[in-house]
Amino acid sequence: MLEIGFFPGTTLNVAMFVEMQQQYFARNHEADAPVFVDVSGLDGVAGGVAERFSHGVARNRVALLGSGPTDRVLARFLMGKLGQKHHCAYFERYATARDHVLNCN
Repeated sequence: MLEIGFFPGTTLNVAMFVEMQQQYFARNHEADAPVFVDVSGLDGVAGGVAERFSHGVARNRVALLGSGPTDRVLARFLMGKLGQKHHCAYFERYATARDHVLNCN
């Protein structure tokens, strides 16, 4: 499982996303390993990131963790381009999010 977090005030842009994706592939031999993203440090998501996110995690189980309404909006923006059958969801509890990526079928 890959866990990703952000420093407070971060705006996720395409270049940052591509770098994260390269790190993911460098560390994981399986292209479908679970991904856990804590979005609570994000202040924004730049255009183009949601499209890349949807292609980048097409085979992964993904949990987006946040702590309130703003994080929920950012998570929904990221998930907006994913198909309905994709195993990606937003959570506000760490244990529930972790369980989602490790145990969903």
